[in-house]
Amino acid sequence: MSKIKNTLPWERDQTLMDKLIAVIAFTAIKLLLLLPYRTRIKLSGWVFSKILGPATGRAKVAKEQIQLIFPKKTPEECSVIAEKSLNNTGRSLIENFSPKHFINNPLVEIKGPGFEIIKSAITSRTPVILATGHFGNYEAPRNALLKSGLETGGLYRPMNNKAFNKIYTQAMQEGGEMDPGSFPRMDGDINGPGTEQSDDIPAMLSDGEFVMTARAVRGAGSYEMQTEPGGIINLVPSLEEDRERGMDVMYKVMDTFSGQANPS
Repeated sequence: MSKIKNTLPWERDQTLMDKLIAVIAFTAIKLLLLLPYRTRIKLSGWVFSKILGPATGRAKVAKEQIQLIFPKKTPEECSVIAEKSLNNTGRSLIENFSPKHFINNPLVEIKGPGFEIIKSAITSRTPVILATGHFGNYEAPRNALLKSGLETGGLYRPMNNKAFNKIYTQAMQEGGEMDPGSFPRMDGDINGPGTEQSDDIPAMLSDGEFVMTARAVRGAGSYEMQTEPGGIINLVPSLEEDRERGMDVMYKVMDTFSGQANPS
């Protein structure tokens, strides 16, 4: 009698279809990474829900799983939920392949009694097991804790597709580290890649600082700044919007305000 081999899903031999799916997904991700961050997030969700999901059979699997969870829902309702689930998968996936953007963009604020317990445990060097419930990217809580100076580890169930799993885990490991050397010191005028709203320039800020939008800086250029005795400032809107002039105005305002505060 032959012995039955009990193989875990991610340990099975890879098929030609597995390899083809890995190549298609990796190619799509590489193309998406060429786009501005916000655009790539939206488009990745669409690509995975409308193209890759149906083409790779994941849409069918998602629908079947949802029907098991919600047996009273119609097939049409399950299809809608499955498509939204795949959209979320696509968005989360490209976020994890964009670690510098994902970590350094504003995330949901962590607060509440649980967060205070975690900080106290870290101070006392007490181990903590963290369980999260999420509707978005499961890496978001980990990255938010990382931004707060709290490093975490995690248990990871490998994907069934070995080829793609190797690429994906490499991207996750990049997302778990913040390299201060990637953040050149900047003060005031910011110049770099992208547009006024693309969020392509990572930044590290300090408590109490305030950041203006690029549009507001241009608008500040339409004002003439006039100072009077007693610390009075008059801003007169008499010019056209201008980025360089706006930065000059904001430097003057910043210097004036700084002179009214004690050094920290």
